[in-house]
Amino acid sequence: CRFLLGAGILLLITLSFWVYARQTESLAYDQTANTGRLLIAPIVGRYHVANKEARKAMELFQIPDKSGEPGEWPQWLLAVINDTVTKIFS
Repeated sequence: CRFLLGAGILLLITLSFWVYARQTESLAYDQTANTGRLLIAPIVGRYHVANKEARKAMELFQIPDKSGEPGEWPQWLLAVINDTVTKIFS
């Protein structure tokens, strides 16, 4: 009886992981396709720009900006955000 219970639980766990893996796999492939579609236009545009100054400007524009990270924000802005959140949730 214990063997059947253990085998049944093992089967349920295996099936649940398999179903979850199938669902996640399709989401990952869909997201990869969407990301690829969004990256095509800037990459192709960068290689087809004839003017060297415009090409350099496009390359500089593509460099990620890290100024949006909270460590770079001014302290007064963080205080305003904290006060606003406190007022909303209290």
